[in-house]
Order: sequence, then C-alpha cells, then structure tokens
Amino acid sequence: MADPTTAYNRCGIAAFRAEVFLPFDRSRSVGGRVEASATALVVTAGGERLELAPGSTDIELGGHNGERVIVESEIPSGSPRAGERVYLQCPDHSLLAHLAVHGPPELRARAAQLSRKGRAVSRRWRIFLIAAVAAVVVGASLLYLCLDAVVKRAVSSIPIAWENRLGESLFAAMTAGRPRAPEKDAAAVKAAFERLRAHTTSPGYEFEYAVLESPEVNAFALPGGKFVVFTGLLAKAGRPEEVAGVLGHEFEHAVLRHSLQKMVRTAGLQAVLALLVGDLEGLGGGVRAAGVQIQELSYGRDQEREADLAAIDLLANAGIDPAGLPDFFDRLAAQQGGSGSGAGGKALTLLSTHPASTERSAALRAAIARRGSTRYEPLLVP
Repeated sequence: MADPTTAYNRCGIAAFRAEVFLPFDRSRSVGGRVEASATALVVTAGGERLELAPGSTDIELGGHNGERVIVESEIPSGSPRAGERVYLQCPDHSLLAHLAVHGPPELRARAAQLSRKGRAVSRRWRIFLIAAVAAVVVGASLLYLCLDAVVKRAVSSIPIAWENRLGESLFAAMTAGRPRAPEKDAAAVKAAFERLRAHTTSPGYEFEYAVLESPEVNAFALPGGKFVVFTGLLAKAGRPEEVAGVLGHEFEHAVLRHSLQKMVRTAGLQAVLALLVGDLEGLGGGVRAAGVQIQELSYGRDQEREADLAAIDLLANAGIDPAGLPDFFDRLAAQQGGSGSGAGGKALTLLSTHPASTERSAALRAAIARRGSTRYEPLLVP
C-alpha cells in the first residue's frame, strides 16, 4: 500500500508531499510536492515547477527526532532561475526509501545511509518513549500508593490561620439559609461541645458548631474546628454521652486535619503540588470546591481509627463516658439490622460515611478497657 504522503503522476513517477521554501521567498514555506525519477527531482510549489540538479542536491534528516527529510538543491543551468537554491522538507522517510532504490544514481547511496540512520533513530526514540511512559506509569502508581502520606505531609505545612479562614468560609456557606434547631433540642450538643473544647490540646483553632434541622443521621467536621450536627442524629441517640462521643470523634477529625486532608486529596494532584511548593493561592479554589461536597467525602480506615482512639482519650479527659461512642454506633447498626440499611432500604448517613463494623466497635471498647475502671459522672444537659 502506498504511503499516504506519496502519490504518482500520470507518468507513474512518485510524488511526495513537501513544505517548500522557494528561492524568491525564503521567509515562508508553501505546500507543494517533489517528484522523484531515476534522473531528476522536480519541485512544484507556489505556481512554480523547478527541476533540481541531483549532483548538487544535499539530503539530511531534520526535526526533533530526525523524522523529517531535508532537501536543499541548486537549480541547474537552462532554467530562468539557474544557480538559485531550493529548500524543502518532507514529513517522513518515504522519499528516502524511494530515492535509495529508484532515485538518481548520485543520491541513492546517501538516501540509503540516511534511511538506515532514520530507522535507528526511530527505534531509539520508540524505546525512549516506552521508557518515558513506563516511568510515568510507575511514578503515578507510586504516588497513588503513597498519596495519603504525601497529602498528610503537604497539609502539615498549612498555617492554622489559613485553615481557620477556609473553615469559616465553608461553615458560613453550608449553614446559610438552613433552619437551626431550637436551643432546647441542641442542648446535648452544647454541653458536650463546651466540655470537649475546654480539654482539647490543639491551640489555634476557632471552634464553632451548628445544629441544623434535618432528618439525616449525621455530623461532620470542617477545617478549622467547625462542626455541623443534624437533628436526625440527636433523635437516634439514647443519652447525651452518645452525642458527645460522635462530637468527640469529629473534634479529632478536625484537629488531626483529616477534614483538610481529604479535601486536598479530592482536589487532586495540582492541589498537592501547590502545597508542596508553598502556593496557598493555587491551592484555594480546588480545595474550596471539594469542601462543598465534604459530606459525601469518606475518610480512610486509618483516619477513622486514629480519630476513634483520639476521641476516647479526649472524652475521658473531659470527664465524659467514652463508651457513648461505641454505644451509639452499635445502636445505629442494631436499628439497621446490622447491615446499614433499614426496613425502608435507606442507609443511615452516619453509617455510610463512618463504617460501624463489629471489629471497629470492639477496638473502641478495648481502648476504653485499657484506660482502666473509671467512674464518669453523667453529662448534665439543662
């Protein structure tokens, strides 16, 4: 099959597509073709038809990896442009292959030499491309495997003041126009929040909460120590300590910067790279966009485990019975038949975003047991 850059004229002479720089206008190229026979090369371009002298024709490889064929030649005597030089480029090596076998004798050896060289360069270039692609794939795979560690390291460089401003912005946007729960219905959250805030060991955060009217059984943390709790969660809790357990868990997600980490991870590699080079301006847009959907973003297992264990310590240090946290998760699982879906087939939101497995509950109770027997006063709610 003929190469798509090659055609044949009515005499059966091969013609090759070329970009031609004509003698009278070397500043720009025009589309044309070069015809190759056993005796001559003829260039047709810009309304001109010029025969070249094979004996004064130079052929080279050009382009960034030698993919082009460069031809420069002198117009022989007998032509009105005799002595002028023509310069042209063919986009591939098909001209070389033809000249090596069917071209003028003066050009055959040179064309064959360049054709072999071109094939060698092409092979090396293919090997380089394969190696480059492999390096990218391996690098991307390693980055994916280590992404959580990279994100954690990158987020650690964010100033708390910047995180507080981000949290304030997201908190305002996510609570604006949404009905707040009456104070009496939110009393358990207020009591737990004040005790936990007084015992957190992470200075610099501007803690704040909102209890919103919603049937969702959920609570979540925003960067900077901002929390949203839905009344659907309060309706499911059996005692104030269960509400405190969930809030303590969210406290730890915030101060351990899990909320910010998952937002940066969702924002993508560009956000991670912006952080690694200290570009907080480049970070902002993508992270804010991820923050809008923070309710749907899931924490990793290690993050959940870390927040669980830290919450047990926080609750105990605040004098709140930490058993409220596993009690609440067990209550949700029992109400949902242990599968996360109730009779109506609708999963409780908190279970879908905070998987409450038997192993997890057991780990929480084991952590509580390791603290030893402690008597906790009930969390008083006005």
